[in-house]
Amino acid sequence: ITAFGAPVKRGRAGVSTQEMNDFAGTNFYNPNWGYQNGEVRNSRIANSHEPAVIFRHDWTPTERTRLTTAVSYQFGRDGATAIDWYDARDPRPDYYRKLPSYIENEQRDLVADLLSTDENARQIDWGYMFEVNRNSIATILNADGIEGNTVTGNRAQYVIEDRRFDTRRANANINLEHNLSDRLRVSGGLNYQYQKVRNFKVLDDLLGADFYLDIDKFAEFDFAGDNEFIQNDLDIPNKLIQEGETFGYDYATLTSKAGAWGQFEFTTNHFDFFASAQGAQTEFWREGNLRNGKFPDNSATVSEKASFFDYGVKGGATFKLDGRNYFILNASFQNQAPLPRNGFVSPRTRDQLVGDLQQEQITSVEGGYLLRAPYAKIRLVGYYTEFANQTTAQSFYLDNAVATEEGFEGGFVNYIMTGINTRHMGLELGAEVALGAAWRVRGAASLGEFIYTSRPNVSVYLDNLAEVLRQEKVYIKNFYVPNLPQTAGTISLSYNSPKFWFANLNVNYFDNIWIDFNPERRTNAAVSFVENPLFPSQVVEPGSELWQKILYQEKAPSAYTIDFFGGKSWKV
Repeated sequence: ITAFGAPVKRGRAGVSTQEMNDFAGTNFYNPNWGYQNGEVRNSRIANSHEPAVIFRHDWTPTERTRLTTAVSYQFGRDGATAIDWYDARDPRPDYYRKLPSYIENEQRDLVADLLSTDENARQIDWGYMFEVNRNSIATILNADGIEGNTVTGNRAQYVIEDRRFDTRRANANINLEHNLSDRLRVSGGLNYQYQKVRNFKVLDDLLGADFYLDIDKFAEFDFAGDNEFIQNDLDIPNKLIQEGETFGYDYATLTSKAGAWGQFEFTTNHFDFFASAQGAQTEFWREGNLRNGKFPDNSATVSEKASFFDYGVKGGATFKLDGRNYFILNASFQNQAPLPRNGFVSPRTRDQLVGDLQQEQITSVEGGYLLRAPYAKIRLVGYYTEFANQTTAQSFYLDNAVATEEGFEGGFVNYIMTGINTRHMGLELGAEVALGAAWRVRGAASLGEFIYTSRPNVSVYLDNLAEVLRQEKVYIKNFYVPNLPQTAGTISLSYNSPKFWFANLNVNYFDNIWIDFNPERRTNAAVSFVENPLFPSQVVEPGSELWQKILYQEKAPSAYTIDFFGGKSWKV
């Protein structure tokens, strides 16, 4: 029996724009914190503890056979805090409407000067939020769904919420290995996993207020007169939330996966071969715990199950030229069910599955050379992998969600992108050379090209009504897959003393890092309309500066780090 746990609590860094980094004078600028009573307070605190317990049994009925059985269970909490607000200004210091790049009047230079010279202007203003809450007197009629229950007090305009995604995961595995001969080995197994992820919010801090009202502020923008429509919990309308209570949304996604696999390995003096296959039945579904006012009939419900049969095959060969030089070739194909978080249009509010959900398909081949000598090890591998039929589901506020006669109106939308194909190919090199008994030089390099190879389909839903606003193509073919270096390398020099101390120096390099992009900017609508959507002839001139600013993908600069570390131990 093995059990372990690691409680972790940490302040999160925040992503920001180069404009704010320039004002702060550092690329380590973090917009998530500010001073409260002279002390730093971070608004985004990650807090997780997910201990696990594993029971394992090994049985060797014969010298050639081994049976391993393992059962595990993992549980606990995971989440992070964030600011929520109602009928108040956006508290984020780097909100784009506050920045000089957005301002088009005489205030622009004054704001730029303030952000450059005053650190407080670049951080969360905790004192302001407390002051707003202390002066926000409100009367709530029929509070907590009780007729005639009138409550007057400080209604929070700003709160700290804890966004939780607590996971319960059970696994069972049975693996069998049997050596039919000195050259042939077969193995196989059965596995099962059941997982339940509960997604909900807890009120962490009222910031000096008496209560927070549990309504949907985005729904209230459009349906202010419909008291039932704006309720997050229709069974307790006008619910007053206190610290430690659940609010906003509360649902779980559940996954059940049962599978089997098998593999054989055959060895000769100069060749090693292996082949394997696997299959699994995967199901996932949603269980709602709150009856939402926007979708009273399909929010506190159990959704239909999305069911998929996943399978995969893999094989490879190794040619052993001699005891030191090896050549390898491997290939695989598999399909796998989409992740539950990408399978629902808006799981926070309803049980609607994404239409025409498909399995992701992965095809891969790799080949290379290995050297295993007493004083040198080298691995050089080339790979080619294609991912097809990927699906993503995002929810965010879109400024131009709805086109009207007066122009565009914003709205909270569900952005579903299907048919995403990518291609990853490249070379990887790793080497280690011993310079005597104590000195070693190690190096690794990765040269890759990771690009999109399709034009995905997008369906944009207005979250409040589950209406499809539009369906269109996203023109991202040949764009680079973002947020990871496609070129990377490291070289290190290490020394291990026979007197129990060591030192290591690493130089690391990263390049070809492409910034993530908003797919909405890679559509016809992004370049077809200038001011009035009723005049589609007003197009952005192809090739112009504005055209490039809208469409082109931004590349991050190259970077390097230098690491030095060492240690000493003593025998007692």
